[in-house]
Order: sequence, then C-alpha cells, then structure tokens
Amino acid sequence: MSDEALTRLEAMLLSLRDQVDSLSDRVEGRLADQQLLLTRLRLDLARVTATPLSDKGPHGHLARDAASPR
Repeated sequence: MSDEALTRLEAMLLSLRDQVDSLSDRVEGRLADQQLLLTRLRLDLARVTATPLSDKGPHGHLARDAASPR
C-alpha cells in the first residue's frame, strides 16, 4: 500500500473510532435515562400496590375519612 492509501485508511479508522465513541456515549445516556424511568415506575408501582388506608390498623378509617373529599 502507498503512503497515501495508508493515510486515508488511518483517517477512516480514526473517524470510525470517533463515531463508535459518540454512539457509546449516546447509548450510555439512553441507558441511564431508561434506568431512571424504571426506578420511577417501580416506585409508582410500589405506591399504587401499597396497603390501602383501611387496612392500616384499627384507626385506618380515620385516615381514609380525612382523605376523602366531602
């Protein structure tokens, strides 16, 4: 291979490396976003499936009555 061909090949490889690095950064960012959304969903699910106020002991009805609109 000529020096010119090697120089072009090196430039292409450097460009490819930069593109892979950029794509990796984007994927890592997207994964972090997805992890945050998953954590929020799990917290929401835990809140929604929590024990109702009426099952929280002998005075649960008081909390339920206070929370309901009149």
